[in-house]
Amino acid sequence: MTIFKNKKWAMVVLVLVLGMLRSVAAGPVTQLIWKTQPGRAVGGRPFERQPVLMTADAAGRSSTNGLPAKLYVTVRLNGPGKLAGTTTGNIGTAGGNGMLKFTDLQINTLGTINELVASLGPAPGAVLWMDGSDLGTLATDSRGVTNWANKGTRGGSMVVPPVAAWSQPSWHNGPTAPPVLLTNAMNGRAVVRFNGLDGEGGNAVSNRWPGLITGSEITLFMALRQTAEGPNWGGYIGLTAAGETCTRHNSGLSIERDNAPGGFRVIRNDDNASPAWTNAGQFHDIPQSGSGGGGWYNPRPADGVAFVNTFYLQDQKTNFCGANYWTDQAGKSWTNFQISTVQYGNFNISDVALGAQLDFPPGDQVDWPSPIDLGEVLVYTTALSSADRAAVEAYLHGKWLGTNIASAVSAPFSVRR
Repeated sequence: MTIFKNKKWAMVVLVLVLGMLRSVAAGPVTQLIWKTQPGRAVGGRPFERQPVLMTADAAGRSSTNGLPAKLYVTVRLNGPGKLAGTTTGNIGTAGGNGMLKFTDLQINTLGTINELVASLGPAPGAVLWMDGSDLGTLATDSRGVTNWANKGTRGGSMVVPPVAAWSQPSWHNGPTAPPVLLTNAMNGRAVVRFNGLDGEGGNAVSNRWPGLITGSEITLFMALRQTAEGPNWGGYIGLTAAGETCTRHNSGLSIERDNAPGGFRVIRNDDNASPAWTNAGQFHDIPQSGSGGGGWYNPRPADGVAFVNTFYLQDQKTNFCGANYWTDQAGKSWTNFQISTVQYGNFNISDVALGAQLDFPPGDQVDWPSPIDLGEVLVYTTALSSADRAAVEAYLHGKWLGTNIASAVSAPFSVRR
């Protein structure tokens, strides 16, 4: 113990012991914290002091307790101008392991009140990312939503299709009005409400992105709740080639509510079936054993109950496999796998509709609307890795059904000349 007669060494040992105790005592990760604040920002140049972000427990101590392999964080700017540089990173154990050191962030506009906000986000690379909670992506007028910007890599916006774009059988005529924006609606977040019911009209948003998905794989996520039942089918999301219908060819997908209460299904047809749109060739979800309802649809939560759904097709050309996962806010979850015996080939998706299907020749017409509150949709052109799927599912589950890791807001700073 003679070493402790030296006060300097005693202090060093004490600091080391306290550091180890703090590390051991760190609780589960509950928040993001700016370990190093952004600073010395010059317009159009990288910050001279680049920020550092860390994961922390409820007491603000650095922690990796419970941190998954993939946990994506995105930084955005509160203030004038545009934030440039690498704004998304993996702070999970397979990435920064609780720490993200940014290197090239910069702002192009001078200003005195700027903040950087870091929050959880999905895996990067989605071609389509529609987020009802991001009010900056939605334009509205006195009637409802007029434009919904795509946050995905393809950019662009979805708009309300004109009356001429709707097919006209009396049981699914529309539109009655644009969809509407509801704030503080689902887990305290804003959603876009579509009011479609058979015989009562409906509404939708749609757009065309040529060559949006042309490969053989896809991963699709949706966070929504159905608000009412109807006697017939209704589309949540329709994805088709230009001029095709989403239920008559194998180049697209249809995600829709079933006509049986409490069900939904994912369909991709087999062009080799006779006729091509018959049940035999459809790729559709299957219910859990004992859940009832036959082989047509997945039971879902009751009307008005939010759920998160993940659908992916992986390596179709060799394994022809697909999978579906969903969970609801009551904590119930299902994992359904179906091995397809049909080689579907590549997608040829350019047209997308939300709140309805794209159906009836020539295929660009919107029909079969659904009554849903749509929170978020993400579409990737690959079958994501299991770690990336888990990261997106955790992000959506926390955001729309539970509680996410708390965001970090930097201290205000100025951008000078």
